[in-house]
Amino acid sequence: RDVQRLEPSGWKPTEICSTVDESYKRLKRVDFNFHIRQNNGKWEWIPKTEAAIAREVVQKNQCLIVLNRKDLARNVYNEIEKLRGDSRGLFLYNTDLCGLHRQHNLKEIKRRLDPDVMEPCFLVTTQSIEAGVDISFPEGFRQNGPLPSLIQVAGRVNRGGGLTCRILHVVQFNLDEKDLYPFD
Repeated sequence: RDVQRLEPSGWKPTEICSTVDESYKRLKRVDFNFHIRQNNGKWEWIPKTEAAIAREVVQKNQCLIVLNRKDLARNVYNEIEKLRGDSRGLFLYNTDLCGLHRQHNLKEIKRRLDPDVMEPCFLVTTQSIEAGVDISFPEGFRQNGPLPSLIQVAGRVNRGGGLTCRILHVVQFNLDEKDLYPFD
């Protein structure tokens, strides 16, 4: 209606999508699950430990875990490895790896994620996975961060939209991260 005020009289816009709500539902690929609670009328994070995240992750067959720092990624990787008893299907991906090693890992990760293969696959990584990497996990965990980073990681969960709507869990660790990525 505001557009009509700016245009010459008699101009009539044409709706290009008459089923906006239906299209939104059909195209939705990821739900965000923020691990927060209300306390005295104020929202707060439900803090998680590396071990708690690892316990949730090992209940799944395939999962992406994205953390803000390399040391946290290494800690979560170690916790998952300890709970699973081995490192088969478990990958650590960050800029400490040379480009060739990262490419080799991605090739194996994609093979495991293939719908015809569906082998266990757990990728623990940093923001290095957020852009330019074409992978699609059925579920993911992302440490709280800036909105563009959350959106990038959501693009690595159900990337092709071939699965029913999937979940990206957004979590906060027990660390004092208020200065890094404030919630309010």
